[in-house]
Order: sequence, then C-alpha cells, then structure tokens
Amino acid sequence: MTRRMLVTGAGPLATELATGLRAGGHTVEHSPIIDVGKAAVSQVVADAAAALGAIDTIVHVHQSAQTRTTVVETTTEQWVATCEDSMTAAFHLTQAAHRVLRASAHGRLVFVVPTIGMAGAFGLAGSAAAAESLRALTKGVAKQWGKYGITVNAIAVGPQHVIAGAMGREVAEGVSLAVPAMGGPGDAATDLAPLVSLLSSNDAHFLTGTTLVADGGVWLTL
Repeated sequence: MTRRMLVTGAGPLATELATGLRAGGHTVEHSPIIDVGKAAVSQVVADAAAALGAIDTIVHVHQSAQTRTTVVETTTEQWVATCEDSMTAAFHLTQAAHRVLRASAHGRLVFVVPTIGMAGAFGLAGSAAAAESLRALTKGVAKQWGKYGITVNAIAVGPQHVIAGAMGREVAEGVSLAVPAMGGPGDAATDLAPLVSLLSSNDAHFLTGTTLVADGGVWLTL
C-alpha cells in the first residue's frame, strides 16, 4: 500500500532512502533539517504535509557533526553541535509529527540511527550519545502514542551509512572484529528502504518501541 512519507535528514543515507522508498511505490518528500529550532522544524513538517496532502510516515535520519575528538578535548561548542543539536532536531520533529500522524489512519514514525550508539565509537561520544538518545526517545514516545494507533520504531544501520568516507569505514571496523554475516552493510535504497516500508505497512501495526538492527549481521545483540 502506498504511503505518504516525509524523510528528514541530510547526507547520502537520507537521499538514498528517499529514492528507495519512491521506487517501492511510496510518495516521498525529502527535507533536510537545517535549523533545529522548533518553528523551523514545524515548518518542514507543515510544508511536507501541504505538498503530500497528508503524511502517513515520518522517517528521521540521524544527522550529527562528525568531528572526531576525545571527550576530554571536546569543547562545549563541539558537544552542542554533535550531540545536543541532533537531539533537539529529533525532539522538535517528534512534537511536530504528533498532529499529522494522528490525522493518518496508520501513523508511523521511524528513526534511523547508526549502531555506534549501542557499540560505542572512539572519538564520537557525542554522536553516539545522540544516536542512543533517539532509541530512548523511540521507546518513550511509543508508550505514549500507542493509544492513537501510531507506531514508533528505530532502525540501526552500519555507521558507514551515516559517517562519511574513510572515517566511516574505520568506525565500522572498530564496532566489531566480526565480518558482516551478509558480507557488508547493505545498500540504503535496496536493502534498508524496504525495512522502512515494512515498518510503515499494516503488517507492522503491532510492532512499536523497538529497534531493528540492519547492519548486515555485525551487531547481534541489543
């Protein structure tokens, strides 16, 4: 069944997810969140709702600054940029999502985060903390919104999908010494987008507050 979707987040992962979801038959608006302020984020949702007519699913891709530094050397400004701004964007998006998803007969909110929140990553404590906070937000909001028939879930993906270039590959190798069971982290458009589509479907109406780990079989525990 076709869903009207808003994909938020900057970078290749968000773009490729939007491409894959369109290929799956969904109607998709892709809007990066540049300003994390409440009014600006609310406007992103309002504009998407106007363009789509209504929104059934909102997919928020974790976006965070990627400066690699130790906790001791991290400045307050870096911490805000890598951790607090990311959490604030997700918080304001969740607030804005409530009204439009309640108006849908099958409201869905999906957070896409890197597995570094669960595994940790040297030099990326702020980004990892923000990613893990989104998983905590997933659980808390799922508890509150279930009575409205809205499901809230997360998908944890290999860090190389979120962290660009050589640093992404290095972080991915540091998460586990194991070779991915599926041979790699997967393709965002053809491997990850179908999971978002599944969570948006009627078949997943009873699944909420959980995290699907889709990293090709590296991180095998929650």
